[in-house]
Amino acid sequence: MPVDRSLARMAAVFGYVGSGIKAMARLFFYAPLFVLGGASYLPAFDAKQLEALAYLLIRINAQATQIALVFFGVSTLLTGYLMFRVTFLPRVLGVLSLIGGAAWLAFVYPPLGNTLYLPIVLFALLGCAVTIGWLLFRGVDEKKWYEMAAASSTSIWR
Repeated sequence: MPVDRSLARMAAVFGYVGSGIKAMARLFFYAPLFVLGGASYLPAFDAKQLEALAYLLIRINAQATQIALVFFGVSTLLTGYLMFRVTFLPRVLGVLSLIGGAAWLAFVYPPLGNTLYLPIVLFALLGCAVTIGWLLFRGVDEKKWYEMAAASSTSIWR
């Protein structure tokens, strides 16, 4: 088969889990608007308590986002490895993805990830832009794709 299905599934699962965590984190990003919104039940708390709760919710968003980035890093590493192994894409795309995935894993230790956040994001954007550009303007090498598919006994492309 052109790629290892197990690794491709793992990459997808890590990507989906990371996306789910990031989506849930965004709820905590918008929650302070409700806490500080002046609803009729909020006078039960004083202003300092409401501010502390709003800040806590923003911090939960930040922590959950860092957790999501670790999952995204594993997904990107696996995808990069798969891209590196196939012959129908240039290996440089896989290398860029591998480096980007390793960079996202800096968030395993949040102080390091936060310190390196800007270079990580810039490199990740560069890697994504190069990969997207390649796929849009050059695409995969169809001849090599079909050669790999023909060599596989379980390929759906025969």
